[in-house]
Amino acid sequence: MELLYILLVLLVVTRGCAAAAVRFGQPALVGELIAGILLGMTANAFPRSLPVLSSLKDDDVFLAIADLGVFFLMLLGGLELRPNQLIKASLKSTVIAVLGMLIPFSCGFSFAWWILPESEYHFAQSIFAGTALSITAV
Repeated sequence: MELLYILLVLLVVTRGCAAAAVRFGQPALVGELIAGILLGMTANAFPRSLPVLSSLKDDDVFLAIADLGVFFLMLLGGLELRPNQLIKASLKSTVIAVLGMLIPFSCGFSFAWWILPESEYHFAQSIFAGTALSITAV
């Protein structure tokens, strides 16, 4: 019964924030994200006042339901995917993805090569800096 109460609270708050976001001219997703942030911050800020919400991360049933939600979200995304649109956009997507990794990598590598002092690990440190920047670009 406690799990149903938790799901009801999450659903009501999420739908309320989504409706408020739509009223302000924003997508419902923005309101849903704000609801998640607010609920997470509230549960972490007041764990003694809201033990039900703060114990969600340890509840196996809730985690299983969350995993099912992610599964069905990915399934829906796959069902809505049109192969002909994927093929049509694949060249542009590939170019954007490659440049989105190469530009930050080369900037990070070049800057680290220029700023770091000479040592036996100079190349490895520059590679590390470039990789760190290119990974955050993903």
